[in-house]
Amino acid sequence: MKDYRQIISTHLIKIPELEKAIKHQAARIAELEKHLNKNSSNSSNLIRVIF
Repeated sequence: MKDYRQIISTHLIKIPELEKAIKHQAARIAELEKHLNKNSSNSSNLIRVIF
């Protein structure tokens, strides 16, 4: 059975990799939100032109 120190060390090693993945996903979310806002704006403008 692993002792708790080894388990903690193993998890501490993984933290930077997980932080990197989170930053990458946050950047992707920000880009998707920009596109969504742009598309929403375009849709609103199109509706105004139609009506």
